[in-house]
Amino acid sequence: MRGLDDHTYRKRTAALKAKRHDCWLCGDPIDYTLPWKHKMAFTADHIQPRSKGGHIYGEIRAAHRSCNSSRSNRVTTVTTAPKTALRW
Repeated sequence: MRGLDDHTYRKRTAALKAKRHDCWLCGDPIDYTLPWKHKMAFTADHIQPRSKGGHIYGEIRAAHRSCNSSRSNRVTTVTTAPKTALRW
């Protein structure tokens, strides 16, 4: 990842981080003040793992570093309904 690719990816990651989503894998909140090396810090997780043919510009979601690492390069589907503030 070099030059324009790196710049574009960093902009996309920063935009995702600014939205302050919960972790898409475990559903728990992410502490966005943690240093990037902390196991519960924010990472941008590629939905389609890059090692399985995903692209640098593919869809990304917010995840804890530990959740992202645990998932490794497995393809994951969301099987639970997303959290909502509305009572149904």
